[in-house]
Amino acid sequence: MELSDILSSACELANARAAKILGVRADQHAALSITEFVEIFKENWDFVVATETLAKRMIVSLRGVTASQVCQPSSK
Repeated sequence: MELSDILSSACELANARAAKILGVRADQHAALSITEFVEIFKENWDFVVATETLAKRMIVSLRGVTASQVCQPSSK
């Protein structure tokens, strides 16, 4: 296995784990103020972009969960 394959696999695994955590916290994120939510969204999106750049390909797991929380209605 080449180093680039290992790096790509590590990026994919990191995104999958982060997506699982983000998914579990969806209700808490929906209850945040817009400022707090934007901060979390930006941090996640920066991570997605950084890992996709390292992997040299799109990784959809965290990208999808992050984007889906933008449209999730608050349970307040």
